[in-house]
Amino acid sequence: MWIAIRIILTIGIFVFRCVRRRSPPIPDGNFDGQPYYFIQHTDKDDKVTSIQIGVPLRMPVIFHLTLEGYWDRLFKSLGLAEEFQTRHAEFDRTIYIACDHFLFMGILKEEDEARQVILELFKTGFQSIYSDGETLWMSSTTHHFFNEEAYRRLMELKSAMAPLQKAPPMLDLFARKAVVMETITLALLGYAAVALAELFLGHGDSHLDVDPIVVHGLILAAVLFLLLCVAIVFLFRGSSRGHRIIIENAFLLLIALPTAGIQSVSDLNRGFDDSPSIHVETVILDKDYRRKRRRTRYYVHPENRFVQEGVSLPERIRVSEDDFSRARVGGRMRLEIGAGWLGHPWYRKINFEQ
Repeated sequence: MWIAIRIILTIGIFVFRCVRRRSPPIPDGNFDGQPYYFIQHTDKDDKVTSIQIGVPLRMPVIFHLTLEGYWDRLFKSLGLAEEFQTRHAEFDRTIYIACDHFLFMGILKEEDEARQVILELFKTGFQSIYSDGETLWMSSTTHHFFNEEAYRRLMELKSAMAPLQKAPPMLDLFARKAVVMETITLALLGYAAVALAELFLGHGDSHLDVDPIVVHGLILAAVLFLLLCVAIVFLFRGSSRGHRIIIENAFLLLIALPTAGIQSVSDLNRGFDDSPSIHVETVILDKDYRRKRRRTRYYVHPENRFVQEGVSLPERIRVSEDDFSRARVGGRMRLEIGAGWLGHPWYRKINFEQ
């Protein structure tokens, strides 16, 4: 069942992310006769941590402006990111431009007012200005309420960007590659999340010896991490937006792949195993449970551990809470064991004598 849940969730995340489209938000109000969007982000104590202010601006251009930081300069020096330069020293030194559309570059280079508005917004505490193709946004972690002066400056920037509304659509191969890579990463995260849920929900042991599963899973995770990182660098190098994708995806893969790798080895070993079952019957010597934080793990201890040459039962077997309640010290336990597609014996069935 858990294997099916993981596969369904992974495919579901992949399909959803591929077909999802951004929808224009519903305006939160009007100011100076113009609609605006205002979003407050809060923490668990309802304290405002950041805000976003947006104005409608539909155009076939997606961009992201931020203060240029250490990682931006590092990736440019390594040749993994190429940023357009407006040839205006203060702007180029202060702002990092993540966009590859030639018309947007032209506006930043030729429009003094646009560059000045952007610099002023950043100097007043906004950390990013960006467009998702439907709305022109600015965000801040220092402002916590609607800022009228900043809104007026954003409207000035919208006017400067107005010519982009008539820009011819440009095939954005970068965006398509980014969606595919993001989808793969999110699917792996979903796969790993279900694996962790299975672990924390008290499911019993799947394999007689988990150590080889962990070792081979981590090796698989390391190989996949290197291959995916090489693919990310190859696909996204040379773009002003590439290093952001490289950093974000590499970080998420580092989180997801160890668990996903271990679970993949386990699923492959069980899912493709068509070997005949090995039947074992033994007496339960003892049973116990261990509490750790909010989790309780249940164990039974078999008397006869020998299965066949090279295969033995562990000293204790982790079981579900239901199986633990059925198990009786001195009672009999019947196990059906598979050899494993990858050679790792696993429990097909565990039954307890009532």
